[in-house]
Amino acid sequence: MDLTVHDGRPLRICQLTDIHLGSYPFGESDLKTLSSLRRLFTQKKFHLIMITGDIIWGKDNSTARESLAVFYDFLNSLKTPVAITYGNHDVEGPLKRSDMRSMEKKLEFLCDRHNNFLNSNRESYTLEVHNRDSGELQHVIYVWDSGSYTHWPKIDD
Repeated sequence: MDLTVHDGRPLRICQLTDIHLGSYPFGESDLKTLSSLRRLFTQKKFHLIMITGDIIWGKDNSTARESLAVFYDFLNSLKTPVAITYGNHDVEGPLKRSDMRSMEKKLEFLCDRHNNFLNSNRESYTLEVHNRDSGELQHVIYVWDSGSYTHWPKIDD
């Protein structure tokens, strides 16, 4: 999906991170999270929803695929362009980043990625935002997956 804005208007991005959905069917806290997000997206409109990792508790989530599929259905209901990168908790369980990327086919409003680069199964890419009227490139958003952990002992401790 192409990202566009009207000339001179601000680009409105909603960044979601560390949602940490548990196993499906969801418990009370997960349902509360989704309800709060639904309320937010009913009240505010965005050009882009940027998901920056830790969508699920991968390690303790026995139904990781189902949890992710339900979340993607939720995103589809919003009819707003979505871009994703994954976090350390997403891939601590049975799913790998490549599994999660293949599940993105379920997303109806996934943004077009440009300049894709895979390094150790971590995907980095750019998003291009064009002027809706002229088609001129207005913004470039850089999205990168830095990996699960830093591998720097002093920071990881």
